Amino acid sequence: MNIKLMRYFNIIILATLVLLGSCEPSKERNKISFKCSTKQINDTITFLNGYLSNYSEVNYYLDENNLLRIDNVEIGILDSTFLKFENLKAKGYTKTDQQIFQTILYLRRNGINSCFRHRDLDFLVYDYKPTSENEFADIRYIVCSELYMDEILDIIEGYAYVLDHQADLYLIGLNE
Repeated sequence: MNIKLMRYFNIIILATLVLLGSCEPSKERNKISFKCSTKQINDTITFLNGYLSNYSEVNYYLDENNLLRIDNVEIGILDSTFLKFENLKAKGYTKTDQQIFQTILYLRRNGINSCFRHRDLDFLVYDYKPTSENEFADIRYIVCSELYMDEILDIIEGYAYVLDHQADLYLIGLNE
């Protein structure tokens, strides 16, 4: 067999294996695992939910450079200089805003970099260990709820499924 043809054949096999391997959701994302206790994250999300529930449309996103966007408005890069209250006050932010920004940064350090009110589920979901690609099958959300498992299952039936449950935190995946 021609050596050039063999190389192409090997490249095609390698590319196929890489593609097949990347289609399966990563197993580490199917279990709730934070750098601190689940209770601390549960309390943090409960606090943030209490604050954000006052708004009908809410979302935030903290990118890889710690640039915070809330409702598609660029807030700024969250770093120690930005988070000093004197700097925030000069930009018109309050102590509550400072606490919210610090909470968002804390969640980021624990694998959560965004939050939004899910239209179909009608509650706040937090993007858990986001993927670098937009792989719909690999999206995982953390939901903080005082509802019982049966009530959560009724709400998400047909749309999502529970992967893990710790304290009042539910890790859900979406059906395709």
